[in-house]
Amino acid sequence: MRKRFLMLFFVLVAPACHAIEPYGCRNGFFPAAAGTIREAIVQGGPDGHSIFRSDAKGCPDDDACLREPVQRGVHLLVSMQKDSWSCAWLSGRHEETVGWLPSAEVAVLEPREVRTRDWIGRWEPIAGGGDRIDIATSPTRMGLRLRGKANWVGGIDGFGERVVHFGRFTSEGSPVADILELSDGECVVRMQWVARSLVVADNAACGGVNVRFDGVYRLRSSR
Repeated sequence: MRKRFLMLFFVLVAPACHAIEPYGCRNGFFPAAAGTIREAIVQGGPDGHSIFRSDAKGCPDDDACLREPVQRGVHLLVSMQKDSWSCAWLSGRHEETVGWLPSAEVAVLEPREVRTRDWIGRWEPIAGGGDRIDIATSPTRMGLRLRGKANWVGGIDGFGERVVHFGRFTSEGSPVADILELSDGECVVRMQWVARSLVVADNAACGGVNVRFDGVYRLRSSR
C-alpha cells in the first residue's frame, strides 16, 4: 500500500514540475533565440483562428491570459516550444505581437535557402527608434561588411537634459547558412536571416548603458 501511495503522489505533483516559467515569451527576450527561430504559418483552431496568450505568471493555460486573435494563414516567427505551446512573434508595419500560441495550431515551415545578396541593404527594427544595421559586400574579401548604430533614450537628468546613450559596431563576416556572427572589440552580435527578417541579439557590450541591438529587423532599402 505504501508503494502505491508514493506512486500516486508523484503522478499528481509531476505537472507542476513542468510548468512554463513566466515572463519568458515577450519582445525583449525573443531575439535571444536568434539561430533557432523558424517561420511558421497559423493553422488555427476549430473556429479558424488562434489567440495569442500572455506570458505572465499562471499563463498560458488560464483563460485570463487570452490576448489578440490571429487568423489562419498568417505567417509569423516561432522560437521556443514548451509543452503544448509555441512562443510566436507576429510583426505588423510598425508594431509586433509576441506571446504563446498552441503548438497544434501553428505549422513550422521548412527553412528556405539564404543567399548572400539576401543580407544586403539597410535594416531597421519594426518598432522604429532610429536603430539600424547597414550590410554591404566587403571591399576587402569575400563576405559582408556591417555597420550598426543604436541608441537608448532615458529621462531628464539633473541639468534638465535628456539622457541618451549610443552604441555602434563595424565588422566583417561571412554567413553560414542563415546565421551571421561578428564581433567588434567586446561587442558580439548574432544574426539570423529568417522569413525576410533579421533577428538580432547582442551581448550587451555594444554601447552605453541600456543600449541593445536586440530586435527583429526589416529590410528598408536594398543596394
